[in-house]
Amino acid sequence: MLLREVEYARPARVQEALRLLGANDGARALAGGQTLINVMKARAASPDVLVDLADIAELRGIELGSDGTLELGAMTTYTDIIDSAEARARPILGEVCNQIADVQVRNRGTIGGNVCSNDPTNHLPPLLVAIGATMTIVGQAVERSVPADEFFLGVVAQQRHSTARHRLCRCRPGPPDT
Repeated sequence: MLLREVEYARPARVQEALRLLGANDGARALAGGQTLINVMKARAASPDVLVDLADIAELRGIELGSDGTLELGAMTTYTDIIDSAEARARPILGEVCNQIADVQVRNRGTIGGNVCSNDPTNHLPPLLVAIGATMTIVGQAVERSVPADEFFLGVVAQQRHSTARHRLCRCRPGPPDT
């Protein structure tokens, strides 16, 4: 099935992505595309603008803090988590990511796309709640953190900034003893 024509932007900075998303009510962020493209093919979503986050380096990466806390960028793929020495501090993350679909999906799918779509079939939302993760929500003017159990409000619903329709997020699973 062919998709309708959409505008496409690929910014290099978070603030530019937020500006593009905020400038058009019909804009959608594109992470790995594993959910959004299928939703578009099914005609359940028809964005006017796709804002591809692939070139935003600050949304990638895995960092292990001295207290054992991990920080996972929204554009970190499942394969990045599986292969990361830092993520092995929380082995359940790699184990769960290794069970997601197939290698092609694991190479493209991102933690940000998984948690922000909050599809009930996704693996990471319940895991992140169980391990006490904190989600950092970034809007155009503000940034705030919320516990994962408050971030996920229900099927395909998550916390947002009260002042921002669009947001990008980072995930911070707590130390291993949580």
